[in-house]
Amino acid sequence: MAGNLTIPMVVLAHHLKNPLQVPAINPNYKTALRSYLGENSTPAAFNTNLLLKKGVHLHFVLPSALKKGYETENGKDGGKVKITVLDLAGDIHIKASGGNGGHGGKGKEGCSGGRGGDGGNGGKGAVVDFYYNTKEPDSKSRAYIYSVEGGTGGKGGSGGICTGSCGLGGECGEKGTAGAKFGDGGDGGANGKNGEIKIHRNETVSDVYTHHFENDKDLSDFIENHGGEQNLKKYPHIWNAVMETRKRAEEAVNGETDSDISDVKINASILQVSPVGVDSNTDLSGENRIFNYYKISAGIQMSYANSSADISREEELAEPSVPVAYMAVVKIIEKSQEELIYGSTLYGEGDVTHALDNLETDVFPYEKLDGKEFKMTVQITYVDQNGKISTVAPVERSFQFDKAKLDSYIKQIKVEDPHWKKQGKTSGNIVFLYGRTIDQQAALYGDADYWDTDGYYHKNQFKDGILRTIVPISGTIQLQNFEKFEVTGASIDSYQCAEGSFSTFQLLYNISGNRNTVATYQADVGLGELGQKLQANGDLTYDSQTNKVHFDLKFPVDQSGRSPYDWNCNISGGFLDESSHKCYLDGCFVLNVAHKMRIGSTNDRYAINIVSEDALPDTQKEYFTGKEGSQTVYIPPIVIYWGCFAKDTHIKMASGKTERADKIRIGDRLPAMGGKILTVAEILTGEDPEIINIKTEKGSIRVSGGHAMWIYDESSKDGRRKAAARLKKGDQLLSPYGTFEITDISRELYNDKVYNFIFEEEETANYIEANGYWSGDFYAQNEEEKKEPVQISEKARAVMQEFKEFTLS
Repeated sequence: MAGNLTIPMVVLAHHLKNPLQVPAINPNYKTALRSYLGENSTPAAFNTNLLLKKGVHLHFVLPSALKKGYETENGKDGGKVKITVLDLAGDIHIKASGGNGGHGGKGKEGCSGGRGGDGGNGGKGAVVDFYYNTKEPDSKSRAYIYSVEGGTGGKGGSGGICTGSCGLGGECGEKGTAGAKFGDGGDGGANGKNGEIKIHRNETVSDVYTHHFENDKDLSDFIENHGGEQNLKKYPHIWNAVMETRKRAEEAVNGETDSDISDVKINASILQVSPVGVDSNTDLSGENRIFNYYKISAGIQMSYANSSADISREEELAEPSVPVAYMAVVKIIEKSQEELIYGSTLYGEGDVTHALDNLETDVFPYEKLDGKEFKMTVQITYVDQNGKISTVAPVERSFQFDKAKLDSYIKQIKVEDPHWKKQGKTSGNIVFLYGRTIDQQAALYGDADYWDTDGYYHKNQFKDGILRTIVPISGTIQLQNFEKFEVTGASIDSYQCAEGSFSTFQLLYNISGNRNTVATYQADVGLGELGQKLQANGDLTYDSQTNKVHFDLKFPVDQSGRSPYDWNCNISGGFLDESSHKCYLDGCFVLNVAHKMRIGSTNDRYAINIVSEDALPDTQKEYFTGKEGSQTVYIPPIVIYWGCFAKDTHIKMASGKTERADKIRIGDRLPAMGGKILTVAEILTGEDPEIINIKTEKGSIRVSGGHAMWIYDESSKDGRRKAAARLKKGDQLLSPYGTFEITDISRELYNDKVYNFIFEEEETANYIEANGYWSGDFYAQNEEEKKEPVQISEKARAVMQEFKEFTLS
């Protein structure tokens, strides 16, 4: 987007040769861009789809700063630049500099030489925020800091040349005459302050900033935010972890080592900041209730992904970075005086991959808050099982404490999608059957809320090695009716607006065990555009009769036939090597409420947050419906089910005969492990492009990668579950006839139907005999995998203890 180029800049490509001027305020910038990117490119390509050649250098600086200053003139500052590249192809090296100061002029000639002129000061280096993504999950393209130097100070001018004569000695008793002299040299100009470069990998411009400790500014900010170096050094384990992280990051940037936490991506946001009244006072307005004292409350949502979307299938995954604790430093600052009125820390430990922490401050007198504007800042630091730390800061949230502003236009939010769809379902997760259809539409799988029907709404087939993310988001918002300031309209606004920058929706996928990845809603669309695209598509409507808003986030689609609920964010098929995946939805859209003039404004904006949580916060009564006045609604986690038998798998019947999976019918009776006889209630089908072929000396069985098999090992002599794709040679399959060692296991192209079964009155997982082995039914294959206990190092435990004890004083 050309609008992001806030100042003119120069791009030096091919190892700093062939400079190209790209001034955003110059009407000829389109021509300049095309001369570099090609005739078929568009101006938007510079900030959204620029494919950079390998070894390209970007040099950000004002064009005028490239010129040397005039005599004694100071160099120009480099300015500020923000740029986004959505698909980086090849490495890029970024230089941020200031203009050089002009050299001092030479002193004039004369009987005595004149003093040389002083050199100009160097300009400040450019400040660059460089965001980039790589669409290919296994891309090795990286952005690096080339240099961040300020402009060089100008050299002082040389003294003027002396043209006069030497002094003569005086006669006896007389003084000698003064001799001429060369002029003094001028003083050199001071070097400019170094520039700053912040590199954001695999991040859109969102409401979270990841700190990179190899960057001096990031390190300095971290230290200052934690009470200064003296305070931070009171906690030597935290200090040492910070310094070790800096060292590793510097080595990675210099190419000495690979980054050991390069796949870590942390998302965090400050949810609605609200005043909570304490000790009721007189009703001053006749409408608003005013209190003598107030607390400030807010929610802080956090998620930690430790895997890329490209999930390896060819070898055992390396140990991921698993967060075991976090510390969040929270500050509230009065903006006009930059006065810190509140500072505190939050702490959490255990399974903190997805967490919500609620803050409630000390009590403030009404007079201390009334009429003032504040900002809340948060800096979150995680420690993983090995003692390595990662730090992020969500964008600050500003809020004004104004008597009239305390009344929000939001009355109540209700989420309709994702939601429980099964009639009578009142608890549990929201269940999606990706790529699976229930054959008998009249009989619904007990827990399923979404499945394939007409191939439009939620159809999701594993195709070309990828799985799509398809999750609908819809609901209603009942607005308050203020008689004097009635609502005149409502719309979806930009994610980047006067109230700040907000995150779009993200889905944190649990891949397997302690490994997670994240999908971002319409990640290839800039935050500045996304809201407008949704509004232009008619995704939010306002009914003036009921004063109610309805939202249904359908993204405009092309001719490909994909669903409008498709997030356009894929993950690789390795995801399907486990059959049950718990996912957490987090994010928001920005609602703009237009109304009659109120406190000098005709519109208010609200971030409408939808957050998945395993358990409701204490302040919330139910899922899917927000409490009155709240901008945040909580929903249960989403669980995606997957996994089936190949159609030619032979299933043992109660009669003792076997029947192919594709010949099983509702009402058929099948024997199951434990001596049970089960009656088929439902049959689920799908189409898989590939299948796992498992061979033993007894025979073979073909199932999908996430299908549950029952195996024997020394730790589980009665047997335990293991997904087919995780099996390996030497594993032992359990059967009604004993154990059989796997002699070979392979993936095969399939592209055909697969099947699985649900039984009458079934409440637990069951294993039926398939090709002579105990193999799971649909309940079994979609049991939530038990996470292996994380082994926490002593180094990590020491950091955790100091997180608990940390204070800002």
